[in-house]
Amino acid sequence: MNLPANATLHYRTRFILRPAANTTIDWGDVVREIRFWIGNRVERNDAYNRGSWLFTGGQWAPPGGQGTLVETRRFIGSGTESSPQFWALCLTHSCGQFPQSRRWQTSIGIALQDDGSLEFAISNHHWIIPGFIGEEPDAPPSSAPGIVLKLLDVYSACLGTTLLSTTPRQLDIGGGATFRDQLADANRQCPIVLIRASRITERPVLNPGELARLLAGIAVVYDAPARELNEELEWMIPEAYRCTHGMARVYMPGLRLDALHDYRRHRFFLDRDVDSIGQNVVRDLIVEALARRFTASALHSVGSIADIEQLERRAEIDRVIQQARESGQDSEFVEYCNNEVKRLEADVERMQLELEEANERADQSETTIRTEEFLRRDAEQRAASAEADTNRLTDVLQLIADHGLPVESIGDAIGVIETLFPDRIAFTDDARRSADRAEFNSLRREIPQVVRMLWHLATTMHDLLYRDGTESGRIVDLFRERSGGFEMTMTEGSMTNRDASASAARRVDFNGGRVDITPHLKLGPVQNKWLRVYFGKAANSNGQPILVVGHCGDHLDTAGTRRRRR
Repeated sequence: MNLPANATLHYRTRFILRPAANTTIDWGDVVREIRFWIGNRVERNDAYNRGSWLFTGGQWAPPGGQGTLVETRRFIGSGTESSPQFWALCLTHSCGQFPQSRRWQTSIGIALQDDGSLEFAISNHHWIIPGFIGEEPDAPPSSAPGIVLKLLDVYSACLGTTLLSTTPRQLDIGGGATFRDQLADANRQCPIVLIRASRITERPVLNPGELARLLAGIAVVYDAPARELNEELEWMIPEAYRCTHGMARVYMPGLRLDALHDYRRHRFFLDRDVDSIGQNVVRDLIVEALARRFTASALHSVGSIADIEQLERRAEIDRVIQQARESGQDSEFVEYCNNEVKRLEADVERMQLELEEANERADQSETTIRTEEFLRRDAEQRAASAEADTNRLTDVLQLIADHGLPVESIGDAIGVIETLFPDRIAFTDDARRSADRAEFNSLRREIPQVVRMLWHLATTMHDLLYRDGTESGRIVDLFRERSGGFEMTMTEGSMTNRDASASAARRVDFNGGRVDITPHLKLGPVQNKWLRVYFGKAANSNGQPILVVGHCGDHLDTAGTRRRRR
């Protein structure tokens, strides 16, 4: 049965089934696995279970029809009767969930390779029955057919140079170099999905086991929960292509780590994206994009009965041409016919490629629309949250102005911010002492600015570092823009970094760990007075990401200031 014009591609892949060492794959065993898979979906009879039609070619419909038809075709070619070079199957049936409105068609092709392995191709489509009147069911989420899961469990299956699996692989500390080599492999045809743990819950941002089964046959899934992998992967992989803690990323084939402008093709999702729109939506976006966009191909493969029919036509044409040559017919006319056939075949192949590319562009546009829609909703939510934060800050400052609340020093400002954001920011005892000693305290009219700066540290900076996954090189500019002009720096000079005393002053103890507080915010000069707020990233007692302020007063010593005092 030909597919109707309104059919939608649900899943498509092609991979190689390889025998174990010193063994061969029995073509008949693979076909029997397919028969068993179909038999679990339809009402069978003796003709189905015992007939040779499945192997040699024919049709079968279940008792009573039920809208189901199974058709097979083979082309012996360079194979044998018991193991033909090419074989294909087409299964058409009503939808089990919506039998009155939706139909499905699955096409399978098997091609015998020179080394004894088998190339397995499968695609399935669904469509609404012509003439159906009523509310159409939602499109089903893409997923791997059961026969793919079965074959991957029974045989060794490869897509290009990648070994396929129905379960996620663990990326552990020390595996960064091997993982990088896989990403950069020029012969890789298989997408790779890397899932990291959430920065807040420390659980994977997506379910690796579920995603591995849904993407079986078309991608491999890596689970990399360890936070310690960040440094290893930062060393191995350029920043534009990293997948840090709190992310999930899809690495498409053809990745070049030295091509820094190609990173947009390898989509990533932050834990805040997943929290915003839900795990199921992000999961379906990834699965749908990959399941409907398989591009790897082979020169001598079949994927459907139509491909078998084309092979038969070509074989018949070759037979007629050969017979004409042997009978002494006009050789020029025979050669002309042969060239014309080749030209038409090339035209057909070109048009098929153009059609596939057009379908792929349409699929990409559809997925892009869905992706942009959820990003738009997320941006709206973030804008609303930012507006709420701004209103909240304005209310607090107005309350201070109206009622004369005792916020007259940097220490008072610290108390306000700690009270408002206990789960976002913490101040060490040294920070409080430095605040009490700071010369900036004499500038009473500037204390509201201190409140604003600490407010943006607890909100804007916290989001940049933990929620937005911002590249380190952009943090300074984005913070200045979003905070209304507050300045900051992420580093110190090289001489200060080499100065043991100055470097030690920028390390503080917090919650059983050591925190680097080199990044700092700047306020001043005002009347020749400055305020510096030194902070770092850490986790609180509940494991939640938090900012730790280790100094909130006059500028810490640098190598230059210490040398001048001498």
